[in-house]
Amino acid sequence: MNDWLYTPGKGFLYRLDPRTKFLFVTSLFVYLALTSATRRLLIALLLLHILCVLSKSTLRRIGPLWKSLAPLLITIVVLGSVRWRAEQPLFHIGPVTITTLSLWTALGLGARIAALTVAVSLLLWTTDPGDAVAGLTRLGLPFELGFPVIMVLQYVATFRQVFNQILEAQQSRGLVVPRGNPLRTARAYIPVLIPLLIHALRSVDELNVALQSRGFGIGQKRTSRRTLCMKGRDWLFLIGTCCTMIALSQV
Repeated sequence: MNDWLYTPGKGFLYRLDPRTKFLFVTSLFVYLALTSATRRLLIALLLLHILCVLSKSTLRRIGPLWKSLAPLLITIVVLGSVRWRAEQPLFHIGPVTITTLSLWTALGLGARIAALTVAVSLLLWTTDPGDAVAGLTRLGLPFELGFPVIMVLQYVATFRQVFNQILEAQQSRGLVVPRGNPLRTARAYIPVLIPLLIHALRSVDELNVALQSRGFGIGQKRTSRRTLCMKGRDWLFLIGTCCTMIALSQV
């Protein structure tokens, strides 16, 4: 199972209309971009994990997500908290210092990135690609734009899986990826990148033929077998989201 792809499951988020989830993620993006209070960012991250608990099928995927995010978040917190000859340091090594304020600010930046990643992951995990395209179309985005957006998200996850498969195959043939020297490490990945590039070109060609055979982009009005309908739980979720953001703004 790929950590980024949709898989059928049970839970609260799976039952929501895709338009509800798109509006939720968009409003969360705006809120997280505008707020700078670390306390609010940490609370928002906690609330997103509560949503994972409500959708039990997504709970088991949070662990691998945090495992992949950990190196990036640790780097952000460490580098973001470093100051040069700051007063009242919490920790210092010579002129390099870490203050309480800088550490708290760096934690906020890490929480913002983690919250955005978790929110997008919840959207991808709980929304069928076809429903996602239909939701974007109903929100006013042309199908010719909505479909490529969802396809890009899916292909990024797919190519990540293919990259890992090629790497494992090359390692079984004796490929050794050295550590330490970035140039030698990049050079060692060439036997992996070339097959990945060939696979990408073949996939794009096959996708192009498939889309043309289905009349993609001919300009005619499209019909769809998917009928989306906003239900009471969708409106309650959106109202609850707005109320939560207003309450967080007062914290």
